[in-house]
Amino acid sequence: MTASASTIGIDRRADHCCVAHVDGQLPDRRVVALETMPLSEMPERLTPEGSQITIGLPDSDVIVKNLFFEPAARWDVSLLGQFELSRSLLDDADEFALSMIPTGKAGRYFGLAVRHRRAEAFAQTILADYCPPLPVRYEMRAAALANGYLHFCRHDPAHLVCLADIGDGAISVCFAHHDHIVGLATIPIRGLDPSNSADAQEIAVTLSTVVNFKLTALAAEVTAPLSALLVSGSTDGSMLMSALTRYWPTQVSLPCIDPERLHLSSPAAGPIENYLVAMGLAVE
Repeated sequence: MTASASTIGIDRRADHCCVAHVDGQLPDRRVVALETMPLSEMPERLTPEGSQITIGLPDSDVIVKNLFFEPAARWDVSLLGQFELSRSLLDDADEFALSMIPTGKAGRYFGLAVRHRRAEAFAQTILADYCPPLPVRYEMRAAALANGYLHFCRHDPAHLVCLADIGDGAISVCFAHHDHIVGLATIPIRGLDPSNSADAQEIAVTLSTVVNFKLTALAAEVTAPLSALLVSGSTDGSMLMSALTRYWPTQVSLPCIDPERLHLSSPAAGPIENYLVAMGLAVE
């Protein structure tokens, strides 16, 4: 695929998909369409027309490993990372798709592994009836959330921020600093309703606990304090945001998507922040 090709990111929710289209022929690879498609209508309404499609995988389907190795010019970092990651897996590495994410810290990467059959089975829940079958790529939702923020939101690279996207039964969490992903996490919330006061409070407390734990682990490498919690996805109004504000010592707000990175032919259905994961999936 050339750098000028268009890309499509698909983020599945409970009964629908958030879909982002990015046109590489426009300056800075701008978003040209944001759509909400019922899951049952995906095969009929999706028109890829040669575009690269990337589907967001549930974070729980992805194995995340911290990789540490000394950078050396004589080694191919990608091959070295895949070797280290494959050694940590209990099953045959051929059963997995392997990838790496640089953290911006020398010798530190995130290694990601997902079983081929699990990724393909998840894609079938979205594109089962599409004919001919479409070649697709896969990416962890939490990583796509960070990519959407780094590429399409206004931000100060020097700030350490935490992003939390309320998805289908889980919260995708990532940390970004100096234009790199420095932390990834997922929080199961199946059975909890963000629009319910008691459930919103439970989600807020759990999110605060997980984020503080991650910040402690990051403290040795990232000295900047957490500047903001940016929340997107199915927040169901102000109930969850209100609960988060009560439990959070820093700013709690929505991500600020840069309008200059949008070139929409028609308005998006629903809050534009809900498409941040899909937008990140459409990033090469």
